[in-house]
Amino acid sequence: MLRHSLRTAAVLLLLMAAGCTSPVAPRSTVYGPIEPDIPRRIYVTTNGEREAILTYLELAGFSIESDPRNATFVLAVQLGSKRDTRDCGAVRNVTYALSHSGVLIARIVGRGRFGRCSPNILSQMSQELARLFSR
Repeated sequence: MLRHSLRTAAVLLLLMAAGCTSPVAPRSTVYGPIEPDIPRRIYVTTNGEREAILTYLELAGFSIESDPRNATFVLAVQLGSKRDTRDCGAVRNVTYALSHSGVLIARIVGRGRFGRCSPNILSQMSQELARLFSR
C-alpha cells in the first residue's frame, strides 16, 4: 500500500513538472479596439532577450522605436524564469501587454522555447500580435 502511494505521488510530481515545461500556444485577450490604420510603431520594454524580441517583431511587420514619444504603441514583454533547458534553448512563460495612449488594449500569454528552437515562442507571440492588427 505504501509503495503504491509513493509510486502514485512520484508519477503525479512528474506530471506536474512536465506540465510546467510543455509549450502553450499564444492566447490573446483584446480589451479595446486596435485600429489597423494606426502605424505599427512600437516601443518595447522587457526584462530580457531584447534583441531577439525586436528581431521577431520586425519580422512580423512592426517598426521599432527607440524613443517612446515616437511610438504609437508600447509593448511590455515579461519573461518568466527558465524552465526546461536544451541545446537549442529554454522553455519560458511570456506575456506581451500592448498599450495605446497609456491604456492596455491587448494581452498575449504563452509558453515555449527560446533560442534556436523551432517553434520559437517569441516568433509565435509576435505573429499573434500582428494578427490582432488584421482583425
